[in-house]
Amino acid sequence: MPPSRHPKTVQLGRNDGAGSVNHAAGSEVKTLVVSLDTLRADHLSCLGQGGVLTPNLDALARDGTLFTSAFANDIPTQPAHTAMFTGLYGLSNTIVSHFHPPASLDQSLKWLPSLLQARGMATAAVDHLFLMKDWFIRGYDDYLTPPGRSRAPAAE
Repeated sequence: MPPSRHPKTVQLGRNDGAGSVNHAAGSEVKTLVVSLDTLRADHLSCLGQGGVLTPNLDALARDGTLFTSAFANDIPTQPAHTAMFTGLYGLSNTIVSHFHPPASLDQSLKWLPSLLQARGMATAAVDHLFLMKDWFIRGYDDYLTPPGRSRAPAAE
């Protein structure tokens, strides 16, 4: 379904409340954050690409909230995800590059997975980021590192 007809499509930066989703008191809120590095939006069926190339992502988009105008405020991956999970720009959370300068995330900074976990939500991640920086494991009940390519430095 094209995003313009998606019932729960959200465009970031709008102040008119069009993207707000209300939940009934006491209802369970399920949260799934899907972040795909280096995937072009025009290669997703749910964003208008012809054919059914991404059926599982299409189902998530259809049944959940599809963000059509989300942009990373920091690059590359580690600073971008750190900003997304802290709500702070890289200059504020001090994570501005992958490996230089050597960085560590302040333990006192709020971290989205930890906040969700503290509210009793089950949390899990599937990625290689923890192999590069230890703060990416914070707040997860389960953390799976898939086999294959990783940009982590070789162990000495």
